[in-house]
Amino acid sequence: MKSFKQLFLPVVLLLAAAGLLFSQTAAAQNEEWSGVIVDANGESVPGVAVMTADGSAAAISEVDGTYRIKAKIGTDITFACLGFETVTIAAGSEQLKRVVMKDDAQLLESAVVTALGIKRDEKSIGYSAQKVESDKF
Repeated sequence: MKSFKQLFLPVVLLLAAAGLLFSQTAAAQNEEWSGVIVDANGESVPGVAVMTADGSAAAISEVDGTYRIKAKIGTDITFACLGFETVTIAAGSEQLKRVVMKDDAQLLESAVVTALGIKRDEKSIGYSAQKVESDKF
């Protein structure tokens, strides 16, 4: 009959090898992608929401337009920002290094924001509301 040491050592080595293999596989699944987000004029766009399609990761672009996000190769990454068209690029694409956001042709006409941030139609609120035209901005 084999001793405890003779049985224990192969089991430990087998578990260590399996753990190493699993950790490398898990690390290979999610890679970090980074780049810069610019508009059609080449200016950096801060505050862009960067999200994976499966919802596993999200980020916001920095003041200089740079971003970092972790995703599996092939996962769709969506870039969304008010005033720009939403862009979707697959992880692993060269386009992730420099994402170009195009201006959205639709303009925000008006919105009524209450004290709690709940949007309502101007006619549906039961109290006085101050109106600020878009040209005042």
